[in-house]
Amino acid sequence: MRIYCQDSGLNEAQTGAVLACLGMRHCGAKSSVELIWGPPGTGKTKTIATLLFTLLKMNCRTLICAPTNVAITEVASRLLKMVTEAEFNAMFCSVGKILLFGNKERLKLKVGSDIEEIYLGHRIEKIIECIGPQTGWRHCFASMINLLEDCVCDYNIYLGNELTELTEGEEQNSACEVNDERRSEPGVSEGKCKTFLEYFRSRFLCTALPLRNCISIFCTHMTKSCIPEHIFKDMVSLILLVDSFEMLLFEGNAISEALEGLFSCSEVEGVSELYVADSIPLVMKRKECLVALRTLQRSLSKLQLPDFREGTDLMDLCFRGASLVFCTASSSFKLHRLEMEPFTFVVIDEAAQLKECESTIPLQLPGVKHVILVGDECQLPAMVKSNVSQEAGFARSLFERLSTMSHPKHLLNMQYRMHPSISFFPNSSFYNNLILDAPNVTKKSHEKHYLPGPIYGPYC
Repeated sequence: MRIYCQDSGLNEAQTGAVLACLGMRHCGAKSSVELIWGPPGTGKTKTIATLLFTLLKMNCRTLICAPTNVAITEVASRLLKMVTEAEFNAMFCSVGKILLFGNKERLKLKVGSDIEEIYLGHRIEKIIECIGPQTGWRHCFASMINLLEDCVCDYNIYLGNELTELTEGEEQNSACEVNDERRSEPGVSEGKCKTFLEYFRSRFLCTALPLRNCISIFCTHMTKSCIPEHIFKDMVSLILLVDSFEMLLFEGNAISEALEGLFSCSEVEGVSELYVADSIPLVMKRKECLVALRTLQRSLSKLQLPDFREGTDLMDLCFRGASLVFCTASSSFKLHRLEMEPFTFVVIDEAAQLKECESTIPLQLPGVKHVILVGDECQLPAMVKSNVSQEAGFARSLFERLSTMSHPKHLLNMQYRMHPSISFFPNSSFYNNLILDAPNVTKKSHEKHYLPGPIYGPYC
């Protein structure tokens, strides 16, 4: 079975754990539970992220939980980094299949710019921006089509408005003379009014920016369940056309009067054929852009996108399109109220710090078949403040219960964090000397001395 990562960098134990978890998909109708035992510094988060990255490529619906917002955002951040690196050469990094949700007040301090793109609240805001009447795709497409088709007419209206203002001034005659001279020059104007080329360049930049932003939102936050793949390809092609058109527009070869005549489809008289020839590539690229814009406009109009005013519909859209959903175990109760395709996998990070009763919240979701618990019962247990509850075993985790029942565990047996002088004690006292020191911690360079003298050694 293939692990979907160009260079996962996993060691043998980590690879074995990931492959065992992926093999759960071939259990048929039988449910299964896998435990990944991750002592400190053994690459637990990296192992989980690689597993999730592979499940994402397989389009396998998975719920990822943890006891705290800090823990769940750490795993989400690591996965998102892998996805970004894998799509490094792509024009847009599509993260619509990854979703993070939870209590907004508790999460807002944890959700940094690195994972903002997968946060539910941010995604809904961006989709509203993309389908709203003033900022949405309909407005952006219509504005660009209108600019490319009627730019000459708009320019004449602009000139009329400017000339009206000029004639109302005290220097009416001189202002008109300056304007007449400007109309005959191929270069940059010195008068108040812009040449057609200057006007068109300015309008194009203002119109292209929201168009690019709108398509970027579609390609980043939408999935194939909402928008067919051929439409995504058409969007990428359109952006390439717009970029190519902009490059030609600002090259400096186009002559304002020739371009104005060609864009108005009129005969250009008294203009050098060389000037007209320089403008032809821009005119042809304009036609290509218009064809692509109209094609996409028709395709998007046929899609049944949700109403931007219906927040519930947008939330359902986000959950239906996601393959990987991140949240704390306690927040997962909200998923019981949503109608969506069931999760096949539930992955619980820091499972040894999660009370057993909390683990049952995501595990009771309908359709869940396979559970992966990742943790280490030798580290911190679940926090329980009541002594009575503590004595009753309320702090026991499901991970610990299964461990005491001799359920098989995949031990991550190589630590990359501690100098051997430091790892010796926990290894001998808690892990029966099963943990190996990675080559990086045995190198001389790993033993840094921050204090003078040998009294503390590596501990300093």
